Amino acid sequence: MSGLTREAGNKLKQVMKLGKQRRDNRVAALEKEMGKSLYKLVVKGMSCQHCVAAVTEALAKVSGLSSVSVDLEKGVASFYSDSEPDYAVLKDAVESIGFDAGDLVQ
Repeated sequence: MSGLTREAGNKLKQVMKLGKQRRDNRVAALEKEMGKSLYKLVVKGMSCQHCVAAVTEALAKVSGLSSVSVDLEKGVASFYSDSEPDYAVLKDAVESIGFDAGDLVQ
């Protein structure tokens, strides 16, 4: 963000975050309309955005999951699925890239 003041940079980040939240809300509404359920998987060991990207990519490859997103601060991966995902498959996906899988909740 070269050329921007710190204040302008912070405001830009807030606007971008708000836009992502609105997009995520629209996606969630569509997924629910399609009869899919929201699931959350605790992921332990993440420390940066590269970790978030790796977990997102690994879970996005799991068959039956859609709209995968990962929250670094909460240590939770959220996604939609038509049916309850196989925990062993989720655990393998997360552990194969060096993280630990915790509880899966709906």
